Amino acid sequence: MINPIMILRKKMRLSRNELALIMGISYAGVAQVEQGKMAAIPDTWKRGLEELGIDFYELQEDFLEWREAEREAVMERVAR
Repeated sequence: MINPIMILRKKMRLSRNELALIMGISYAGVAQVEQGKMAAIPDTWKRGLEELGIDFYELQEDFLEWREAEREAVMERVAR
């Protein structure tokens, strides 16, 4: 499963830096979310996503599902 933020960014043909500018955050902030280092998409992204016509809450739900799938994969690997 691929991170929904990365899918969105690539679908819109945006670099991490461009997405960061739209969201009003740093490049590192985008990278951290794409790498799953954040537990959820920060609320500070809401305005930028809405300006792009993206439903923040739907994307958040997709992100949380992706992150849970990643967690389960790690737990499965550890249990072996």
